[in-house]
Amino acid sequence: MASERQALVALWLWLAVLTLATTLSSACPICSKNFQSNYSVTLNLKNNSITSLEGLQRPEYSNVVNLTMANNYLKFINESYLPRRLQALDVSGNGLTHFSKSLIAFLNVTNPTLSLSGNPWLCDCQLVDLYTFLRDPLRKMANSHPIMCDNSEPLLSLTEEQLCPTIQQPMVVVTIASTTVFLFLFFVLGTVSVYKYQQNIKVWFYTHQMCLWVIAKEEADKKKYDAFISYSNKDEEYVNNVLVPGLESGEPKYRVCLHYRDWVAGDYIQNQINQSIEDSHRTIVILSSNFIENVWGQIEFKTAHSKALKEKSKNIIVIVLGQVPPESEMDEELKLYLSTRTYLQSDHPRFWENLRYAMPHPQEFLYKKRAKTKKTEGLQMVQANGKAGS
Repeated sequence: MASERQALVALWLWLAVLTLATTLSSACPICSKNFQSNYSVTLNLKNNSITSLEGLQRPEYSNVVNLTMANNYLKFINESYLPRRLQALDVSGNGLTHFSKSLIAFLNVTNPTLSLSGNPWLCDCQLVDLYTFLRDPLRKMANSHPIMCDNSEPLLSLTEEQLCPTIQQPMVVVTIASTTVFLFLFFVLGTVSVYKYQQNIKVWFYTHQMCLWVIAKEEADKKKYDAFISYSNKDEEYVNNVLVPGLESGEPKYRVCLHYRDWVAGDYIQNQINQSIEDSHRTIVILSSNFIENVWGQIEFKTAHSKALKEKSKNIIVIVLGQVPPESEMDEELKLYLSTRTYLQSDHPRFWENLRYAMPHPQEFLYKKRAKTKKTEGLQMVQANGKAGS
C-alpha cells in the first residue's frame, strides 16, 4: 500500500509540473517556440551578476527590442548574441573598457538608443572607433550621464589627438616623407633643368644685367682681337653689312679681325690664319654651303679647332647662315664638332643675345654693368622717396 501511495504522489506531482509549464508557455511568448513574430519584447536583466550575453541569440529572443543589462559584470559584448531588432541597449554600470569593431559595425546598422555610462572605459587608441561612432550626430543616447574614461575624463570632451596621440604620427611621417620626396624631385628636376638650360639662363642674366657674378670673366691675357671671323667670300655681304656692324657698334664694342682689312699683304695665308687665331679670343665660323666649298675656310676651322682642343677652351663660335649644310658635304672634323657642340642660327630671334654672351666678357665691362645697375636702382629709390614725400 505504501508503494502504491508513493507512485500516485509522484504521478500527481509530474502532472502538476506539466500543467504549470504549459500555462507559462502560453502566457509568455518569449518562452514559447510558437510565439508570434510581430511581438516587441522588453527584456530587463539588470542587477543579475551576468557576465555574458550568451543565449540571447536563440530564436525565442529574436523579438527583444529593448535590452537592459545594467549593473552586471559584462566585460565584453559579442554582437552575435544581440537580437537583430534591437532598438535600445542599456549596458551602463558594467566592466566594459572597449567595443570591438564588429560590435560597432552592428550598432551602426541597428542604431539603438544606448546607455554606456558607469563603465571603466580605457581612453586610448583602441577606443577611437567608438569615439568616432559616438560623435556622429545621428547617435541616440538614453541619458544625460557622460561617458567617463577610467581616469575620470569625459570621453566626448577629448579630441582625437588627445585620445590617441600616436594617430597623428603616421600622418606626420607621411607628410614629412611626401615633402622630402617632393623637395628631392624638385631639386633633381631643378638641377637637370639648370644643367640643360644653363646657357639660356646665363644669356638671360647677362642680357638683363642680373646675377652677373655667374658670368665668367674673360681670361686675363690680353689679345689684339676679340674675334677672328672665318667665312667664304661669297658670304661677305652678310659679314660686312650685318655681323661686323653689330659686333663693333654695340655695348661692349668688340674688336674684329677680317681677312681683307687686317691681314698683311704678301704674307703666307697659312701664317696669317695661325696668327689671326692666336691673336683672337674667339674664332667665329660662318657656316654655309659656300663655306663648305672654301678650302681655306676648312683650314681656318681645323686650325681653330686644334687650338681649342689643345687649350681645352670653347673659343669657336659657329654661326649657321641659312640651312645647315648636308652632312655628306662636311669634313669629318666639322661634322663631329657640330654633333657635340651647340651652334647659333643667324635667323634665331635671340641671335644677338646668344652671340654677345658667347663673346668675351671683359672684367671692366661686367663692373660697368654692375655699377650701372646699382646706379639705376638708386635713382629709382630716390624717385620713389620723392613721390612718397610729395
